[in-house]
Amino acid sequence: MARLREQGRRLALPVQDWSAALLRAAAPEIAEQAISEAGWPALAATLTHAYQAGHNPQTLLAKAITQRELDTAGSLSEVLVWHLRHVAGLPADAASGRRPQVPTAPTQQARPAKGAPSANATTSRRGR
Repeated sequence: MARLREQGRRLALPVQDWSAALLRAAAPEIAEQAISEAGWPALAATLTHAYQAGHNPQTLLAKAITQRELDTAGSLSEVLVWHLRHVAGLPADAASGRRPQVPTAPTQQARPAKGAPSANATTSRRGR
């Protein structure tokens, strides 16, 4: 979880905003609590990893939220990270030191809102 938190903290601001907008769209009743938790960066990284793996993060969130009641969760964000990674078939802890990036051409259904970030927002190697 620590590695995922670190990856989430290193996400470009537009990608963090994209992740927050996605969570607010998919689960408005729990979004603000999850975003305010210490595990939020890990959840943002996990949403990005799921997207990169070809999944629709909104669909995965819906599945994760219905798999377990969340009222008694000690940390909503950490429970969601675990469920999302399990449902998406992602490794429990991202072993790669690579920075997660949102693809340049996201599909319409995977976008939570207008302005989903492009890869240009997450790398500084562009513009050669």
